[in-house]
Amino acid sequence: MKKFYFILSALFACIFTACLVSCSDDDDEGMDYIKIVGTFRYDGNVPEIMDAKDFYDVVITENTITTTPMFNDEKSSFTYTRKGNKITITPAMNGKLSSATIVETSSGIGFSTSNGKTLFFTKR
Repeated sequence: MKKFYFILSALFACIFTACLVSCSDDDDEGMDYIKIVGTFRYDGNVPEIMDAKDFYDVVITENTITTTPMFNDEKSSFTYTRKGNKITITPAMNGKLSSATIVETSSGIGFSTSNGKTLFFTKR
């Protein structure tokens, strides 16, 4: 009987240890989590959002987006918060782009806005 209790205790200890190791915080990102940290290039022209300046260099860190137009050194920085694949930019980029859904592309990422436009950025 002592052997049975020893094996049962060992089994409970193993199960308890496995439960502690597999924390739900590890699963927050999931398989569809898109990594957006990096250096990108915006080659499009969406005047109502980006002031009609082409070829932005965009550097995205853990909580900041910094843009630099190709033809001048007028850097702009924006902080953002992220929940899953939704991003909220504060203050709004040029007063217009304040939130978007992140979309993964074969060459980089895109930000799909609520008005139906998607800004595509290629990874550099």
